[in-house]
Amino acid sequence: MSFWEVFALVFQSFRTNKLRTFLTLLGVIIGVTTVITVVSIIEGMNRYVVSTLTRAGSNTFRVDRFGLITSHEQFEAAMRRKNITLSDMEAVEQRCRLCAEVGGISVVPSFLNNTFVTVAAGRQSIEDPRVLGVTANYGDIGNREVVNGRYLTESEVDHSTPSAVIGYEIATNLFSGVDPIGKRITLNGRHFRIVGTLKKYGAFFGQNQDTVIEIPNTAFQKVFGRPRAGFYSRESGRSQGNERSAGSGAHCVARKATHSSRGRGWIQHSHNR
Repeated sequence: MSFWEVFALVFQSFRTNKLRTFLTLLGVIIGVTTVITVVSIIEGMNRYVVSTLTRAGSNTFRVDRFGLITSHEQFEAAMRRKNITLSDMEAVEQRCRLCAEVGGISVVPSFLNNTFVTVAAGRQSIEDPRVLGVTANYGDIGNREVVNGRYLTESEVDHSTPSAVIGYEIATNLFSGVDPIGKRITLNGRHFRIVGTLKKYGAFFGQNQDTVIEIPNTAFQKVFGRPRAGFYSRESGRSQGNERSAGSGAHCVARKATHSSRGRGWIQHSHNR
C-alpha cells in the first residue's frame, strides 16, 4: 500500500468520525500545552530560587541551628543542638582564618520565638513585620540593596543607636507619598529613626521579603532580649581552592565555643563558580 493510499484512508476516517477526531486532537493539544506550561513554571521557579539563594554571593555561607528541615529526624537532630549566639559569631570572627568577613543576624518572630511585633508611625501601623537585629556589615555580606538613604553603620551598632532600615512595604504603607528618611517609627513601644529603605524583593516561599525592619543587633537585644541567632561569613581568597574549608573552620570554632558537639549549626553554601 502506497503512502497516498494510507493518507487517503486516514483522511476518510477523519471525515467519517469527526467528533472522535476533534476530541483526540483537543486532548493532544491540551496535553502538550500543559507539559510546556508546567516545564516553563518549574524552570522559572528554579531560576528564581537560585537567584534568591545566591543573592549574598557565591563565596558566602550561613551558619544556623536549623536550616532547611525536610524530615522529622532532621527536626529532632536540630532540636538537640544548642542555640547559636552572637558570642559564637564573635569567636568565629576572631579565630576562623579563612573567613574574610563575619556578620550576625537575629530574627523575630522566628521558628521558636513567637514574639508579637507591631510597628507604627502616626496613626498607621503594621502587625507582625519581621525584625532583624544585624551587624553593620550584614548589608554588604547579605547584599542588601538600599534604594533610599543608607545602611546601618558600625558606630550605630557599637552605641546601640535606635536606627532602622525598612522594607519596601513598610515604607509605602506607613509613609505613603512621603520620604521616610529621617522619620521615626515605634517598634514595640521603642522609637527608631529611619536611615534607609530597601528595594522591593517580593515574596520567597510564601514569606514576604518587604515587611522587614533591620536594626542594630545591640538595639535589638534591648527590645527583644537575646533570641537565637545565626551568622553569615564570606570566604577569603585563600579558601577558593577548597569551597568547604572556611565553612568547616567556622563549624569547628563554633563547636569549641559552645563546648559541645551539638553546638554545631547548619551551613548553607551559595555557589556560582
